[in-house]
Amino acid sequence: MLFFTDAGPQPWVGMSNLDGSAVRALVTEHLVTPTGIAVDYLNQRVYYADSKRRTVEAVRYGIDTHKDGPERNAALVKQFERKLSSYCDI
Repeated sequence: MLFFTDAGPQPWVGMSNLDGSAVRALVTEHLVTPTGIAVDYLNQRVYYADSKRRTVEAVRYGIDTHKDGPERNAALVKQFERKLSSYCDI
């Protein structure tokens, strides 16, 4: 599995097979600039940072997701007082 963020005009967090097939959106709403990503394979969660919103959130992936799409963990949302750094800020 390949997990990725796209901070383009319509930002999203997604996943696909390593060959680029079976692309699936995990998060498409309430994103501005998703820049960081980490995967917890054991618990089937993807953690992602949004540098403009200054948040870190998580979403579940896998076969046990809700009928409306992956379960987004809104309770995990963490708002940071300072700007989150990205590779562009170094």
